[in-house]
Amino acid sequence: MIKNNKEKSIGALKKARRIVGKMIKMLEAGEPCQNIMSQNAAAVGLIRHAHKLIMEADLNDCLRAIVENKNQTNKIKMTEEIMTVTKQFIR
Repeated sequence: MIKNNKEKSIGALKKARRIVGKMIKMLEAGEPCQNIMSQNAAAVGLIRHAHKLIMEADLNDCLRAIVENKNQTNKIKMTEEIMTVTKQFIR
């Protein structure tokens, strides 16, 4: 994985974890739903951002491996893996 993407992904996921913890406390305290939903949107955005960075790094690694690989069977398998990851992201 690209080092910069890894660090950014970890940072985004840690921030999302903090927000989720805050949301639990807000729910327990009976805070207004609007405030909780706002925090939820922020957490979801951070998780999506981390997912994008992880996927980008994985695709870069896979594409590089496909180009460098001489074995046609391995190329097909790697291409199928890329399609699987891409489909998961699109959902």
